[in-house]
Amino acid sequence: MMLWKIVVGVYYLPSMKIAETELSINFARRVKTTIVKQGDFIIINIIPYDQSPKPPRYSSTYEDDTYQYRHVILDKNMLALIPKTRLMDEYE
Repeated sequence: MMLWKIVVGVYYLPSMKIAETELSINFARRVKTTIVKQGDFIIINIIPYDQSPKPPRYSSTYEDDTYQYRHVILDKNMLALIPKTRLMDEYE
C-alpha cells in the first residue's frame, strides 16, 4: 500500500489578459511562468507521448557488511525528474 500526502499553498495572482497581438501559446507560457515564480516551483516540460521515457533498468543487487547496492539506468528524458540537491529515498 502506498500513502500519499499533498501539501498545498494558496497564492492569489493578478488578473492576466492576452494582448491583441499575442499568440495563445505565448500567453499560456507567460501565465505558467508567473505561477512558477510565485509558487517557487520547478518547470518540468511535458514529454510528447511518442518520446515518453523508457522504464528504468535495474542491475542485480550486491552488498557489503552494511549496505545493499543496485545500479539504476534511466532514460535521458527522466533526468529532469531527478533531484539535484539530495539523494532519493527508496520509494522514489
